[in-house]
Amino acid sequence: MLNCFVITASAQIANGDTSLKFNRGYGEHDWVILKKGDTSSDYTFGYVYIDSLDGLIFQKEGTFIINKKSRYVRNPATVKLTTDRVVLYPVRNFMQGSIRLCPPVALLPVKHFRELKIKSEPDWVKPYYNYTDTLAHNYKWACIYGNARYIETAIEYLQKIYKVDPHYIGTKQKVDFGYYLGSQGVELKLAWAYYYLQQYDKAIDILNSAIAHDPHNAYFFISLGFMYDQKENWETAIDTYKHGLQLMGKEKSELKSNFAYGISNDYHALKNDDERKSWHAKGDEYNLCPTCVY
Repeated sequence: MLNCFVITASAQIANGDTSLKFNRGYGEHDWVILKKGDTSSDYTFGYVYIDSLDGLIFQKEGTFIINKKSRYVRNPATVKLTTDRVVLYPVRNFMQGSIRLCPPVALLPVKHFRELKIKSEPDWVKPYYNYTDTLAHNYKWACIYGNARYIETAIEYLQKIYKVDPHYIGTKQKVDFGYYLGSQGVELKLAWAYYYLQQYDKAIDILNSAIAHDPHNAYFFISLGFMYDQKENWETAIDTYKHGLQLMGKEKSELKSNFAYGISNDYHALKNDDERKSWHAKGDEYNLCPTCVY
């Protein structure tokens, strides 16, 4: 879960507070503390949970100070104050660029819960977890964690599904955490999650099994070819792309052009300039907008 930038807590140490380590990402079911400004005496704290519609949420609970006896003294004005929640990782389209990285937080020590008048799990969060351990729930949670770039956690949920139903399609989710990673189905999502961890052999094994089950799914072939590219296995990648391209119709499409561009790039790696130019021209031919700049 350590996905965010790690920033040294030099300001906190200067103020005599060495117990709080602001080096964590936002963890589900965690009470966390935000890093305060150098001139501020108050810390902001809140609870992290998942809303199935919006993803990971930080719900501000209030503020507190640390007194000379190292006790957490809550600001009484915030005890019954209703505050807005913050959607930590809003849905981003691939073309919008890199996902916003959150500032690091500190885990609120359990020994201070009573001082702040909080429970380990607040009562108000329980309705958000009125679910059963189903494939649909695991799929949704995997998408939420993938969107937040918590890839290892996303894989845990995807693997739960894969062991029960390796060809589970699931429903289209309100997330877009990367190009083909946003494609529907546990096989594609799991393969691309392993890609992000640079575990290409695992991704290749999953995609080969997927193709054995559904040899007419072009997305399996474009993904598999890309994985072979990462291993610099250019010839196998070319064969994979060509096989996938044969599944496409005569109409132009982004996917069809990507097959051709992939083949062109691989011939470039093999220093075969004639084939590179030929396949790049085909990519332009298949492309719905060859002159567009993305």
